[in-house]
Amino acid sequence: YKFFAVAMLLFFLQIVAGIVTVHDFVGFTTFFGYDFSRVLPITITRSWHVQLAVLWIATCWIAGSLFLLTRISPLEPKGQVRLINLLFALLATVVAGVLVGGALGPHGLLGEWWRWLGNQGWEFVELGKLFQWILFGALGLWCLIMFRGLRPALRAASPFALPNWMLYAVLTITLLFGSGFVAGARTNFVIADFWRWCVIHMWAECFFEVFTTVIIAYFMVMMGLISRDSANRVVFIATILFLGSGLLGISHNFYWNAKPEPMLAIGSVFSTMQVIPLILLTLEAWKFRNLPGSALRESGEKGGLAQFGLSEAFLFLMAVNFWNFMGAGVFGFIINLPIVNYYEHGTYLTVNHGHAALMGVYGNLSIAAVLFCGRLMIRAERWNAPLVRVSFWSLNIGLALMVVLDTLPAGILQFMAVLEGGMVYARSQAFIEGSTFQTLTWMRAVGGVMFFLGGVTPLAWFALSRMGSLKEAVEKLPEQRPIYDEIAGGIEHEPAAPSPLDLQPALRK
Repeated sequence: YKFFAVAMLLFFLQIVAGIVTVHDFVGFTTFFGYDFSRVLPITITRSWHVQLAVLWIATCWIAGSLFLLTRISPLEPKGQVRLINLLFALLATVVAGVLVGGALGPHGLLGEWWRWLGNQGWEFVELGKLFQWILFGALGLWCLIMFRGLRPALRAASPFALPNWMLYAVLTITLLFGSGFVAGARTNFVIADFWRWCVIHMWAECFFEVFTTVIIAYFMVMMGLISRDSANRVVFIATILFLGSGLLGISHNFYWNAKPEPMLAIGSVFSTMQVIPLILLTLEAWKFRNLPGSALRESGEKGGLAQFGLSEAFLFLMAVNFWNFMGAGVFGFIINLPIVNYYEHGTYLTVNHGHAALMGVYGNLSIAAVLFCGRLMIRAERWNAPLVRVSFWSLNIGLALMVVLDTLPAGILQFMAVLEGGMVYARSQAFIEGSTFQTLTWMRAVGGVMFFLGGVTPLAWFALSRMGSLKEAVEKLPEQRPIYDEIAGGIEHEPAAPSPLDLQPALRK
């Protein structure tokens, strides 16, 4: 649970860094007569905002996958807890490097060690080289932990069973992160930018999408909402579609690193096609919304989502489907059309797509993991469903308002400025300080206040305040019906713990 608690704290800090960053855009950096931008310039706060987003989301996914191990294979390997605690320590070290090194480096306080302990200078891959290696080691340790935990299920399962898919996703996420080590301080920009995009696009977009599909499938199986075979089919098809469009789609980012024009065309076309699997998944989501009621009826209970014991986690999973279509699909589609991509590259339309997709899809999924696992770890009397629901609506309505009132119209405005005055003008300080752009930026506060005060703050408080309200750990899981037949392909084994579906009457109030 400590992984989830720290992740929610990082979520809070990430949004605070984002608030400070956007204040710089409107020139509102003085509080009580002190200009905080002298200590925390936009280069630092923006770096924190971007890097902490990846870290808190990754921490939630790591913790969620570790929690699933106890449900997939009830036999815990010897020394597993020590490895998990070591993993937590490594991730905490990386966070310290982001916060401290990321602040000292731009101020010139690290001397010749700036590249190792501070900021490497590559956008979205700013993490100091030392902490980058530590993070790579943490991901490798995550692979080892997952392999040790999944090994009993891997022996008899088919190559395309859910445990195998989870291991494949974890392994590829770790390996693809290695592409961030190619670029050095003196690496030619063309080479460095290619490998930088391998981290941003291939690592964060392509293989993370596969992992999200696997995790959602596991949650659905454990809730008793879909069968193992259905989950396997969805993951298999989604992987083909995501990788098929994503592997070639990466080249739509190569506008500034001397790649030939055919590569740009191929990349734009296949990136545009990435909306196809998202549309297919969204169509499935319409069926998906009625699953809690169906599960309750099959178990002899009456009711729908309100009576479903894991309804808060299910709400966030529903939001994943919506933003997968709107943020990653629609907003990604409109900027990846070849002729549009040529002019919009580097404008606020990309910012709009990034915020809607990263927070809408990965953020909601990460919070769903916190709530799914937390619901089974926190004592029932300490669960606060109304607070979590308020947080859900505040986060998603607030995000939608920020998109509608600022990032989307500002992106369209900047796109038109590129057509009329060129890229240099559209990205100039003169354009950013223009009255229309400034007004749109101020309007972001409408959704931002709701997002932060109604969503982020109570959710972070809830997660941190429940650390002392966890259920007692047991040495041996209670003997109930086996779940390997649902998750790992029908393996003969000792009976495992009850699935969350078995626990529904106890969890429901």
